[in-house]
Amino acid sequence: MTEFDVQYLQGAVERVHKLNPRVFGRPFHFANELRDPGALDAALGLLRQRWYTTDQQRAAALFRSIIANHPFIDGNKRVAVIAVAAYAGRSFGALDATYDDLRSFALTVASGEPDATDLERVTAWFEAHWVAGMSSSIDEQRQEADVGAS
Repeated sequence: MTEFDVQYLQGAVERVHKLNPRVFGRPFHFANELRDPGALDAALGLLRQRWYTTDQQRAAALFRSIIANHPFIDGNKRVAVIAVAAYAGRSFGALDATYDDLRSFALTVASGEPDATDLERVTAWFEAHWVAGMSSSIDEQRQEADVGAS
């Protein structure tokens, strides 16, 4: 991920928590208040880490981190869903899941059960629900552009 990509996602998350008081038809109390800005920065920083080699791994790390570390006073699961959807779009992909699927999965991850928060299991869920668009990752697109330029 480039710095631009991370800034794009940071902007998307910031826009989410400044939304109208209703997100997904539910009250979004204290939506404008970050509880821990460092936790949000850390979650977004995971997207820069080189050890995540696929978009699904990066999405899983972002999703799990926002849910587990509670950067917002309220709405962490909703913000995690929107952040991952924004990341998927930025990566020329999409999630093939209904709101109920995403909500149920977010609640499972939020349960804190070791099996539910295991990064491999969270990644497997995203792999099963990820639909690649023009390319399966920004990194692959960048490599394709580099090959075409040489």
